[in-house]
Amino acid sequence: MCGFIGSISFYQNNLESLLSANKIQTCRGPDELTTLSKKISQFDEKVKNDKYINLVFNRLAIQDLSNNGSQPMYSKDFNSLIMLNGEIFNHNELRDELRANGVSLVSESSDTEVALKQLSFFGKSAVQKFNGQFSIVFFDFKNNSLMLIRDRLGQKPLFYFNNTETLIFSSNLKSLISNLGDYKIDEHSIQQYLELGVVPAPNTIFKNVYKVKPGEIIETNLNQKKIILETQQFWIIDNFVAERKFDESSFEEKLSEAIKIRHRADVPIANLLSGGIDSTSIIKIMSQNNFEINSFTATYREKKYDESYWSNIVVERFKLSHQQKQISTKSVDTEIFNTLDIFDEPYFDPSNLPSNLIYSEISKKFKVAISGDGGDELLNGYIRTNLAIKRSNKPYTFDALAKIYPKTLGTGSNLSSYSNQLDTSYFSFLSDTNFKEIFFKKTHNNSYLKNLYRDTGDKLKNLILIDYKFFLSEQMLLKVDRTSMANSLEVRSPFMDHKLIEYMLGVNYDDPKVGKKQYLKNLLKEDFEDDFINRKKMGFVFNLEKWVYENEVGLKRIIQSNQLPFSIEQNVINILFTFKTRINSHRIWKLITLIRYFQHVDNIIKSRNQ
Repeated sequence: MCGFIGSISFYQNNLESLLSANKIQTCRGPDELTTLSKKISQFDEKVKNDKYINLVFNRLAIQDLSNNGSQPMYSKDFNSLIMLNGEIFNHNELRDELRANGVSLVSESSDTEVALKQLSFFGKSAVQKFNGQFSIVFFDFKNNSLMLIRDRLGQKPLFYFNNTETLIFSSNLKSLISNLGDYKIDEHSIQQYLELGVVPAPNTIFKNVYKVKPGEIIETNLNQKKIILETQQFWIIDNFVAERKFDESSFEEKLSEAIKIRHRADVPIANLLSGGIDSTSIIKIMSQNNFEINSFTATYREKKYDESYWSNIVVERFKLSHQQKQISTKSVDTEIFNTLDIFDEPYFDPSNLPSNLIYSEISKKFKVAISGDGGDELLNGYIRTNLAIKRSNKPYTFDALAKIYPKTLGTGSNLSSYSNQLDTSYFSFLSDTNFKEIFFKKTHNNSYLKNLYRDTGDKLKNLILIDYKFFLSEQMLLKVDRTSMANSLEVRSPFMDHKLIEYMLGVNYDDPKVGKKQYLKNLLKEDFEDDFINRKKMGFVFNLEKWVYENEVGLKRIIQSNQLPFSIEQNVINILFTFKTRINSHRIWKLITLIRYFQHVDNIIKSRNQ
């Protein structure tokens, strides 16, 4: 994992400006800082419309720790250049393919060199073969092409600004804004954030600054008189929906391979262990294959959130080398606002705090950790999914009541979830339309979730697709990337292997071996009792509701500072703190997160201008 910022421009941009903006994201790659500053004509003297290239790269050395893995990486054979943030897990197989085609390589373990030569030799079709998590900037000077590429699920971020004369790209949104030196807030994005808790791609919270979408390639011809961007999707998840029979041996083979290739690294690897089905299954398969296992668990004093009892059972069963990190009230008070500053995009999920704390502990000894993220999407593990399907089959509906539910009291989701329209029912678990309507008399017709929805003929897969396209890609993976990379730690999840996802979307979920994680439960039956396997799922969070209302005075003062990009009336603040519900605690936290975000951005810009 790494981080970068760069630009191509008709004007001679200041490399020092990029270096200053890059300081925000050096945590993404503390092992090596490298730069490149050249004109395109220095790579191709026949270029007609010359431009300046400036690149800054931060390396977190995981594959080939020598200088052979340094970036930006240039290929003299192909006259091409790459910056890669992330990992190509199947680099060994792709390296063999290149050599079979007569392509020479220097390194035996650099996935960056493999990605560079694959794209140089096969063109952009090579991306289809990449199994990994990545954001890529690729220059093909021979063909006058520049590509921005983001992995299928959006595990690695990639932002850009383009005014047709200058294109700036970065792994970090705050770095990019810092380099621009100014910003304008996008009101539509603010409303999306209030509703969804995040701003989905391709938009950001700022006008004219965008995200490369998951599974997207953005390309420009370097020889044009203007920088014009063309986009294409190299992976469309909807295309893999089918109704084949589930084959247990095929799934087992794919899962084992996904785990194996994610253990390719030239540094030691740790395991996140919650004691739940997903992380425990990975550890069992690793144990069966004689992998060295170093496990880590976050613990809580509050039993409601603590899973250490269950994780200790796993530790004892597989004789793991294990460590625990307790998340106490003191650690919450100390770290909660520092954790918010980690995020280069506004993001409200309270699970970001425990994620940051456990990653901080792991990073003291490791650079790579294996997680169970994506298991719920892959094997139908969310309670809300089955609840929405069940309720949409009822003859009655509370849609009319949901529309008149007082907006200041909550989302009305308990009413909307009983809609007999499946999409309406499910979206009630993921959004808060009422919240933005408190602050904006004229709200944008935000049909983001509805535009994602596809009727595949299978109700369950309709919802699983929404989870992949929104909940996982736009929310959970944002949290995992920012909190892990803030601690210079790379997190890998076998359950997010695209081959596994494509396979499962193509099978019939009615098979008793498939639904509600049954395959993993069967895998663990010989090792654990029924109370372990079938217990109620616990979320990886802390008690935000309790913390918010215990800190009411201070949080009120922050909101009353009126540093929001919209006005908020005192009576609204009073209502949010008077009706002490879980929903209102999350709404308060959304506001605090937004205020803190813009304060941090303004401080970054101010410090640069001094």
